[in-house]
Amino acid sequence: MRYVHWFLSVSSLGQSVYMLLNTYMRAPEWLPEAVVRYSLAVPVCFGTGFLASYTTALVPALAWLATSFSAFWYMLRVMLRMLRVGEAKGAKTGNAPQFVAIRIAIVFVWHGFTIVWLLAAADWVTPLMEHALYISCDLCAKYLILFVCIASIC
Repeated sequence: MRYVHWFLSVSSLGQSVYMLLNTYMRAPEWLPEAVVRYSLAVPVCFGTGFLASYTTALVPALAWLATSFSAFWYMLRVMLRMLRVGEAKGAKTGNAPQFVAIRIAIVFVWHGFTIVWLLAAADWVTPLMEHALYISCDLCAKYLILFVCIASIC
């Protein structure tokens, strides 16, 4: 169920940032296409991550993992690029520091999920610790969109 939850929340985050930028400023020409590609990368990231978790053969599991991480870093790149657009607009309105803070937080929080996933895949944490770490990452990640909205109206 965790993968379904992530699929929905990460897809929603990308669309929310896109809508915020579209409302906040005139969106650049590349933005709609980038959001579509971002939205296509989300199921690739989580689908192949799920397969990597449950594949017992090493080579296929590593292939699924590499595909998942590639899609993850692509999504992260698109998200950071969208937030840089907001930062550029924010330089004129005084909101640039909020967008910088959000970009930094997203990098750390999103990588937190991958670290927890790798720790769990290597059996270096108990299932209870894995769950607690995911909840911590989820709580941090879910508030990021709130910060984006606050930054746009301040």
